[in-house]
Amino acid sequence: MSAVNYVDFDPKIYLPVGYYPWPDLINDNVEEMGLEEAQWIDTDFSFVSESIRDKYKRVRLYNVTSRMLPHLTREQLLPCVRTLFWHTFIDDQYEHLSISGLRKLRERVVAIMQGDRVLPEENGLLRQIALSGRELNAFAPQEWMERQIDAFDEYLRFGVGEEAYYRKSKKLPTMANYSLFREYSIGMYPYYNSVEIGLGFPFYNSLFRHPVIQQARRLASRITIWQNDIHSLRKDLYTERETLNAVFVLQNEYDISLDDALAEVMRIHDSEVAELVSLQNDAGSFSGKERDIIKEYILRMGVAIQGINTFYSLEPQRYVVTEGFPWPDTEPLMLRSTKEPRGAQSEG
Repeated sequence: MSAVNYVDFDPKIYLPVGYYPWPDLINDNVEEMGLEEAQWIDTDFSFVSESIRDKYKRVRLYNVTSRMLPHLTREQLLPCVRTLFWHTFIDDQYEHLSISGLRKLRERVVAIMQGDRVLPEENGLLRQIALSGRELNAFAPQEWMERQIDAFDEYLRFGVGEEAYYRKSKKLPTMANYSLFREYSIGMYPYYNSVEIGLGFPFYNSLFRHPVIQQARRLASRITIWQNDIHSLRKDLYTERETLNAVFVLQNEYDISLDDALAEVMRIHDSEVAELVSLQNDAGSFSGKERDIIKEYILRMGVAIQGINTFYSLEPQRYVVTEGFPWPDTEPLMLRSTKEPRGAQSEG
């Protein structure tokens, strides 16, 4: 039997503040972002219960975006803060939809990001998606916008959609399969696209497709899988509704204790951090300005990884099991508006 349980599990034992070898920074516009976020929670997200809205206010998601993207201007940061909020809202509130429901959600999200008009009867989630797209279009070239839309399509198609299969079948994947779909469902590729902003922006196609860039992006995404699974483990130990955590996957596949599975997750995590640092230090055949851009790009992905960890460590209310996490309402949320907010959500 493992000595680990949700009451005494402390993720900071494994991932303390400053764990990573990259700077720990925060955007100068963070406080203004907080005011913006509180305003749209109370307006466009009034279709969920007041309890859920209050929890999102306490989580202060604008802080994590501001730590991930400290180099951006106010105009560049605002749509990224807005995007991370609606992205997290989808992850929390819609991930237990049916497979067909998730397909409809994905199709509508992608259509709105491509410029489709939000219908008057549709809820504020889609209005926020449309607004973030308009804000990004104000400064982002079309080729980059298409890459961003593809990233969200892949998040819902290859990530959340694959998770839905395992939730529906009540199976646990192998670690090999989990690693593949979780690379998309962790949802970090849109923000590693955002790291480009202001840095040779946008990367031209052959540069973006270079194996050094692609492997660095993949490593950064995978590192945030293991990081998230460590920080969210307290919540996942508390409830049977979430089994898709690398610790549980390893424990099930290899019949090992929770403690041993935690140790293996950290081993994988630390190995991939070391590989990402190696890529940053040796950017392959690039030279001159391109070499500087690649090294800075990987550095900024590292800053994002560090920033997420700091956010989880300093503001742990995101995964406080009984009071902090915004469990969804009992019925799956629809994309259409409701006249009245739903009642209190299930905590079970």
